[in-house]
Amino acid sequence: MAPAGDFQSAYQALTHGADAVYLGLQEFSARKAAKNFSLDEVRRIVQFAHERGQAVYLAMNTLVKEAELTPLIELLHHVSLLGTDGIIVQDLGLARVIKDHFPSLKLHGSTQIAVHNASGVRFLQGIGFTRVVLARELTMQEISSIREECPDVELKIFIHGALCYSISGMCLASGMILGRSGNRGACGQICRTFSEVSSLDGAGPYGYFFSMKDLSLNERVRELQEIGIDSLKIEGRMKSPSYTAEVSEMYRAILDGKKYDPDRADLAFSRVSAAGWAGEYHRPDRADLDTSLVNPTFSGHTGIEAGVITGRDRGAAVIRTSCPLAVRDGVQLLKDDTNLPGIQKAIPFSISSMKDRKGRPITSCRKGDIISIPVSEPVTIGETLYKISGHDSDMKLVNPLSVSPYSYPVTTEITIGTDRLSLRTGIPAIEFECSHEVSLLIDEAKAPRPVGGILDQAFCVSDPQLPFHTESITVVNDSTYPDDGIFIPPKQLKQARREWHVRLKEQFDIHVRERSAVLAAECRQDGRFVSELPKRSLVTAEGYVTDDSVYLPLSPVQFSELDFTRIDRKLERLRTTYPGKSVIVGISNIGQVEWYTRQDSISCFIDYHLYCANSQTAVLFSGQLHDCIGAYYWIEDRDRPVQPGYDSWGIPLSYIDTNFNPPIFITRTCFRKDSLDQSCSTCRGRSYDYELEQKGRDFHVEVRDCMSYVYVKKP
Repeated sequence: MAPAGDFQSAYQALTHGADAVYLGLQEFSARKAAKNFSLDEVRRIVQFAHERGQAVYLAMNTLVKEAELTPLIELLHHVSLLGTDGIIVQDLGLARVIKDHFPSLKLHGSTQIAVHNASGVRFLQGIGFTRVVLARELTMQEISSIREECPDVELKIFIHGALCYSISGMCLASGMILGRSGNRGACGQICRTFSEVSSLDGAGPYGYFFSMKDLSLNERVRELQEIGIDSLKIEGRMKSPSYTAEVSEMYRAILDGKKYDPDRADLAFSRVSAAGWAGEYHRPDRADLDTSLVNPTFSGHTGIEAGVITGRDRGAAVIRTSCPLAVRDGVQLLKDDTNLPGIQKAIPFSISSMKDRKGRPITSCRKGDIISIPVSEPVTIGETLYKISGHDSDMKLVNPLSVSPYSYPVTTEITIGTDRLSLRTGIPAIEFECSHEVSLLIDEAKAPRPVGGILDQAFCVSDPQLPFHTESITVVNDSTYPDDGIFIPPKQLKQARREWHVRLKEQFDIHVRERSAVLAAECRQDGRFVSELPKRSLVTAEGYVTDDSVYLPLSPVQFSELDFTRIDRKLERLRTTYPGKSVIVGISNIGQVEWYTRQDSISCFIDYHLYCANSQTAVLFSGQLHDCIGAYYWIEDRDRPVQPGYDSWGIPLSYIDTNFNPPIFITRTCFRKDSLDQSCSTCRGRSYDYELEQKGRDFHVEVRDCMSYVYVKKP
């Protein structure tokens, strides 16, 4: 499955080997800065894909605010008619709306839901999801185990592209610091920013400590095939059409057992790459492997090695090439920053001219040639030149209007009277019905001809203003003539069709508006916020004790089933320490719901990492969790819903107090090892603490149990 940030990327992916593409609309997309798709463009790429036996998935993978329920539901009416093969969802409230009111849409769980274990998969399957995108931080062994435990649900794995520093769906950095939530598609990529460690002896090291290498599983995807993974996903909706084309072609070749040139994909876009957690990371048995997933020296596009500088010649660099080059290719030098030794900065430029080793002008060269090119920067013999774009890398643009749009098929009933046609159609999936009567001349035909064929020809015609069309008709003949003896003037039939389509457009628009308002009103619950939960800043990982209760927040990270055994032991200790007090656990990950349903002596609350951003999420969880006493409202939202009718969602909600300081990053990498290049040999399970500074902001990093937690330091 390839990414598509716009129509051109989708077209290139589908014509270069991808079995499917995923894309977003202008709203409710986790890649808000991408060009994205209009409804008309989705219809056209769906038709193009389906004609070729390929699939299109729509990503509506952001959190939804309560005030957006009405426009969201209105949009879903249109989405339900697009013909897409599935909807990728993060917000479980949105999933509830789809399941209850748009059941024809197939639900696919986004990696942003943070599915770490088989329990999480079973929870999503139980509420209507047919496919689940697992967290990117799972090892091959963990993926295989989930596949074995969940054989009857489709599983999808990321195999290529950018990695987030924080565990999937758990990054709060951009939202908490910049007010631009990554869970709303507006990530400010704080992880790619330069930082300096200030807590070590002397001048602290510096670098892009949170900048992950790119994921590239390459041949390892065959292992995923063997264990039965249903879909392999490439990241990159912000990248170019040439990227989607080249990466799609590369993985098509790998899966088909054919040869491929990885340089072509790397040239389109690549950072330093690694095989991630599904590859060799977390492999202590392979000490020879460079398993770091962070590249602290450079955070940008590196491209491919173009050659080594072997000499200088009057403003030109002499190069022994490592790949073919041509005039107008984009290249760059990665030079050490003179102010920050060990950090690289890019010096990009375009090859304006080229000479061979005899000084003759040329326009292109082959791998292994000796050439000279003009450079404006001083160069050093032995430096590497990188190629970052090709002069011919731009893809030919395809006009979306050249592709016919998909149109949702409906059946229309036409009743023939003595002097009129009565038309009736509907779309049961969205409870839409429309009828219309047209007066016209109906007479006896001079030559026999079945009336069904006449009406098919007249009314089974698409209208670009409508997202649906009459695919077939049923005829009821109430006239005085036999079915093969009816004559209707063709001109009047054309006019009747025009009137019918105008009527359909008017009634469809009215229906969508009115039904959306009704459904949104039904979703909302009257009431008020009730602050029954304690201040979140008081509820620490070790628990918070009141006069009659003990509050214990569970970790949002739940990779191992052994974690539940540890929870059980901790609960026993709390019961022993505080006899007679009720125990209330905070559910922080969907993988904990199944465990909680087996408990009969504790209550729960919905903690901040389940993102209760709208009433439908709260209602869904309140129905799944017995004895749920309340929920903390979505922590990133600075515009609290205070309007009448918006402020009670089936369970009491509490705002999180400003003293609460959650980790902005929770990562399955070790900051000490991956970012600071320290050895694991002396760790032996110890915990480490570091202080960082980034653009005037201070951070605290805790490393424990091979994971890292990054906090903003408050004054």
